[in-house]
Amino acid sequence: MHWQIHDTIHALPDGLWEQMVARGKCTTSARFLSALEKTHADQTHLYFVAYQPGKAGRGATEERVVGCAMLVVMRHDLCLEMQAFARRLVGLVRRVWPTFLTLRLAMTGTLETYGNHYWFDPERLTLEEFVDSLLQQFRAYRRHFRVLVVRDFIMPEKRSQDAWHFEQARAVFALHGFHAGDALPVASIDISGFATPEAYLASLKSRDRYTIRKAIKKGGQSSLASGFEPVSEDLLDECYPLYLAVNQRATELVTAPLPRCFFTHVQADFGTTARMYTARDAAGALVGFGLILETQESMEVFAVGLDYDKLGSVFSMYNLLWECIAEAIRNRRARVDLGVTNTFIKTRFGAEVAPMKVLYRASNPLLRRLLRSAFSLRA
Repeated sequence: MHWQIHDTIHALPDGLWEQMVARGKCTTSARFLSALEKTHADQTHLYFVAYQPGKAGRGATEERVVGCAMLVVMRHDLCLEMQAFARRLVGLVRRVWPTFLTLRLAMTGTLETYGNHYWFDPERLTLEEFVDSLLQQFRAYRRHFRVLVVRDFIMPEKRSQDAWHFEQARAVFALHGFHAGDALPVASIDISGFATPEAYLASLKSRDRYTIRKAIKKGGQSSLASGFEPVSEDLLDECYPLYLAVNQRATELVTAPLPRCFFTHVQADFGTTARMYTARDAAGALVGFGLILETQESMEVFAVGLDYDKLGSVFSMYNLLWECIAEAIRNRRARVDLGVTNTFIKTRFGAEVAPMKVLYRASNPLLRRLLRSAFSLRA
């Protein structure tokens, strides 16, 4: 077996990533990773493809793909969760020591994605063979990072084989010094059996139906105007400040805000399958939005923005989530992915909240502690 290493998702064999890794998921798709590559010029994005010789007929041989993975190398800011005063002090130190309180980190994934980020052919490789060979490839870059994270193992209750796969992977990676951690759970909704939004709403618990209908009614009484719009520079002028407001108030998962150019890159790579759900008050002012990404199988609500001065009185997360779920049903999608955080609200809409696990290796106990704090991991 030998490997080829690429610095862009576009260099991979046609269809490999979509068919074997993304499998219809928006935020691990090649289009999404392409947008992230262009957004994060300060990060190193690497894609590993494993080949083995195989028979091509008449005694000839050809190279066959037997595995692939991605690795992102970055410096992670460890002071994001600090109080404003402490961050200002860190900023002063960084004038003379730019990398102060940053962590050299590598992960099979990005801060913006979740789910599995590797694949191997079980008919040609065992998990042990794949992991041993992949980690050997990663060693060539280890001078660039102190911590390595393998992401993510999602384990819905209805799919016990995912739990089995995680236990198998944990045992294999443990031989290489990896520890297991619990990341924030992820929420999704299976809408494949519903022909109309009303039918789905009727399937929810009576208490949850009442809460959602109350939010819809309040929006109507407030002359809330909502709909779906193409991503454009003019619209981003309105949306981006609301996105920053949500990012600054984040408590469950604290990350640096995505730069505005990310939304532009998403629009360029996704085209018409990236849209903004927008809600405006009676005066036409934007009070909330959600960045909506779609594939043939699923819709994902990736980023949201809210006007907190009007939150509750005119608009709420209930309005945003319901309109996106209703649109997904109308567009005949099978699933709505709602991501991590705010899982309590999402369960009111019938979302299944699945535990998510990661595996990580750090060179000393202090780095393991810093990593768990930075990514809200529970050992």
